[in-house]
Amino acid sequence: MVNLPPQVLELAKRPDSCKVLTTINEDGSPHSIVCGAFLIPDAHTIVVGQTWMNITGANVERDPRAEIVVWIGAAAYTIQCRFVKRSEDEKYISCMNEKLERMNLSVTSVWFFEVMSVRDEGLGPGVGQQIA
Repeated sequence: MVNLPPQVLELAKRPDSCKVLTTINEDGSPHSIVCGAFLIPDAHTIVVGQTWMNITGANVERDPRAEIVVWIGAAAYTIQCRFVKRSEDEKYISCMNEKLERMNLSVTSVWFFEVMSVRDEGLGPGVGQQIA
């Protein structure tokens, strides 16, 4: 487990940054979804809200490896992570549901991921380099 570097933490916490979670299908192919409910309670934990994520849920239960891409403009990072647990912790669910209410969405549970490594994937000379 590693901590998200400050610039990644700041970008990932921004509500206007884009976030995509990719898991591994049973046949080894990637499965990606847009994360509409996303929290970072500390520098090494990411919490994603579950809405309809049936395929993603089955994937992480079978294989806990996942990757999250976070970007805005030219700044982009990939966060390799590992699924830790599914929870119905009301503290996280209500926080996410407040943000999703305007879109007529809600989460039923949350998924915890621990950060394993981070790569810079933005436009610039550091592209592809592991930074954490």
